[in-house]
Amino acid sequence: MVAFGDEIIRGDLRHSGGASNLEFNNRIKAMIAGGQTVYHFGFGQSPFPVPEPIVEGLRKHADKYEYLSVPGIPELRQEIINFHRHFGDFDHFTPESLVLVPGSKQIIYQIMNCFSGEVLLVAPSWTSYKPQADLCQTSTKILVTKKENFFVPTPGEIEATLAEMDPQKRKLLIINTPNNPTGHVFTEAELKALAEVCRKHGIIVISDEIYARLTPKKHLSLATFYPEGTIVTTGYSKWASAGGWRFGYGLFPESLRAFQKVVAGACSQTITCAPAPMQFGICEGLKKIDELEEYCRRCTRVLDICGRFTHRHLESVGVTGNPPEGTYYYMPDFHVVKSDKLKTCEEMCERLLNEASVGLMACDPHYLRPEGEFTVRFCFINFDGRDAYKAIEKFDGADEEAFVRRYCSPLAEGVDAIKKWVVANSSAKN
Repeated sequence: MVAFGDEIIRGDLRHSGGASNLEFNNRIKAMIAGGQTVYHFGFGQSPFPVPEPIVEGLRKHADKYEYLSVPGIPELRQEIINFHRHFGDFDHFTPESLVLVPGSKQIIYQIMNCFSGEVLLVAPSWTSYKPQADLCQTSTKILVTKKENFFVPTPGEIEATLAEMDPQKRKLLIINTPNNPTGHVFTEAELKALAEVCRKHGIIVISDEIYARLTPKKHLSLATFYPEGTIVTTGYSKWASAGGWRFGYGLFPESLRAFQKVVAGACSQTITCAPAPMQFGICEGLKKIDELEEYCRRCTRVLDICGRFTHRHLESVGVTGNPPEGTYYYMPDFHVVKSDKLKTCEEMCERLLNEASVGLMACDPHYLRPEGEFTVRFCFINFDGRDAYKAIEKFDGADEEAFVRRYCSPLAEGVDAIKKWVVANSSAKN
């Protein structure tokens, strides 16, 4: 029998693993399946049901089986454009701008795979941007942002980082708004400043906007201010709660049509097309735009209440952080427990899991934050959102504390457990 060793594995991948957030989620799920109680704040899966118009659309078209083109069926492409125009996201994209894929993760990967140049990543960063670039053997540079700037890269920081990169190579910047893991929604001023510096240096931008519908603020896209150089990626995993459906897309500007064609070609060689039942079903659902808008409004209101609850309670015990403005995340800093006995955030998260049954992911190293920082990504959605989704329709806003404790009780219980642990382990008591 022939023995195969590490020599068959590409050298730079011999010590790589799966997506850290998925691996952590599997670990927690195994603990829960084994009978343990765990307050799981480490995974970004929507707690709400998939919108009924989209579910009905899939039921109606579950028998569709054809191979479809990579751009997607024409009627769906038009409905997607109509959807974005309804919400006022941008008005320069057309049905020809679209490439449909099984999840926006795939289109982000293929853009990096087809890009000739270097990738500029903003820290904190979603867990898969850097591993995807590594899979593509694409050179990356990390730009570490600051809390006082809401972790948004400034023009000065971008130019300083560019000075450390190869001036002969084109640059691809990835941004994410509303942001995972910080919960920040980029402002018009921030986007205009980014547009100016990117235009000055000819930087192409992937604007990951998968959480665009999950903010009470007005979502603004970089594509509005830098249309010629911005590729927008998004999908249905977050706002539509359809993470396991795997449906997403990229929107390419007219100026990048040649690049779009290459990306679409790469998709045709690897994924063939987005699943036919999903395409026809989602197309059907998107026609009921008023119902979808109400769905987004309710989900966003619940998440906004939960975000404020979490931020308020953790601040009360010295766990600081910018309040979340969108998504279902924020990035609190547990520096209050840092001591000679507790020196790394990973160690803190392990102790929280073992001593308080709380699951959190450290931003160092998973979200590319600096070594020694005590920030975590906090997903305040560890509850079944069906009851909260129904109750929010008649909620008058008078007592948000009572709402969370009644309809999102696992969140409240988990936050209480964290507070108790922090008080017992704060640096002032060591």
